[in-house]
Amino acid sequence: MKKKGQLFGQPIMYVFYAVVAILVLVFGIRIAIQLNEKSDLLKEEIFFSDLEEKFDSVYRDSYGSSISLIDLKVPSNFIELCFMDIGQEKDLSEVTLTRLNDLIDASYDAEVDDNVFVIKADQKDLSVEIGRYFVLEGNASVLCDKLTDGKLDIKLVNEGQVIRAQHI
Repeated sequence: MKKKGQLFGQPIMYVFYAVVAILVLVFGIRIAIQLNEKSDLLKEEIFFSDLEEKFDSVYRDSYGSSISLIDLKVPSNFIELCFMDIGQEKDLSEVTLTRLNDLIDASYDAEVDDNVFVIKADQKDLSVEIGRYFVLEGNASVLCDKLTDGKLDIKLVNEGQVIRAQHI
């Protein structure tokens, strides 16, 4: 025969187990989300590092050599990427996204040397500086590529002291 204290204690144990299970789930989901965000940041860092390596590689090669950027692993949250020739007069007539236009304007206004601009799906757009000087196809000031196919359809050509970026 069970005593009243034992009967009363069992439901409390089940409530305790439920609370512990809920806490484990909440903290586990939170950690998984944080890991996913860190993974996205890592993919972006790797992408920009690989992009910089491509620029360095074609710069070291002989005049007229070229290298395609199509094999770069573009992070899935990138919508559009633009290169900007900071040596040209700013002409954003080819830029179709307002967010991109605002991002480039902000860079010009801040007088920074950022020359690669990325529009991201999570609204956390970014700009970075690629250390090599480059010019763009047709002497444009901005060259953009929509990344809907997950590929950067641009190639780099060594033209002596500069690198020309152009569509494939």
